[in-house]
Amino acid sequence: MTKLDRVLGSLILGEGPVWNPERSELSVVDILGKAIYRIHRSESGWTVTSTIHTDGDVGAALPVGGDRFLSCESGGIFEVSEGYRSLVTALPVTTPDFRCNDAKLSPDGQLYVGIMDYEASEGAASLWRITRTESPHMLLDGLTIPNGMDWWEDEFWFVNGPTPEVRCYRLEDKRLVDTGRAVPVDGVPDGVSIDAQGRLWVAVWGEGRVDCFERTGEKVTSVSVPAPQSTSIAWCGPTLGTLAVTSASYGYTDQERAENPEAGAVFFCDLDYSGRLSPTRFA
Repeated sequence: MTKLDRVLGSLILGEGPVWNPERSELSVVDILGKAIYRIHRSESGWTVTSTIHTDGDVGAALPVGGDRFLSCESGGIFEVSEGYRSLVTALPVTTPDFRCNDAKLSPDGQLYVGIMDYEASEGAASLWRITRTESPHMLLDGLTIPNGMDWWEDEFWFVNGPTPEVRCYRLEDKRLVDTGRAVPVDGVPDGVSIDAQGRLWVAVWGEGRVDCFERTGEKVTSVSVPAPQSTSIAWCGPTLGTLAVTSASYGYTDQERAENPEAGAVFFCDLDYSGRLSPTRFA
């Protein structure tokens, strides 16, 4: 098996890894732990160097320049850093049983964020586009768990969990239009990242595995991690050749925690593939 490094190990619901080349830093969130972790690599390995505690459950934290993040929380969208916090906008769904889940900045600087209820009720979730200057705009509704997403040219690839596929859309007149194309996944897909060659990398929840597919659906390879609840992925490091995989210990009993001691860790695997930089501009 490919050699794995790891850090942390106690995340309840680790998610949202993003590489910030400006700071040579990987950030991840613990959604239910209300925390953003900054992670750096040294000669001795990957290390958590600082933590930002959020006021609410945090579905994603996206670098937006300097040391600041766009923090997608249960109480709204905030711009935060250590000692700084400013509201960007309230959530368009304001009932207290809803929270942000996965989110990413699009290539043109828009925030795409999924909003779901804590019970993951079928059809209750939605996907929104948010900017600094416009009112939030709903892109998709009737979802259950709005999860991994990424762009390739004019294609938007998106997971509506627990549906076992990654589906392709196109943005037309401020609407996401289903292209009819999808990549089937053997399991429940979670986070998604598209590499430099246009291949889909998908974290498979409950399987401790990341699968790689061509966008035509052919499976290329898989990477296993010793934590069944694999959640999301990002490419990091100076050459973007290291795959970071987040995981969770959510819902485990004491016995299950003992049987899976690395659940909740962030894993790092150097591969013969390379990723792309994530957008950091919020318009």
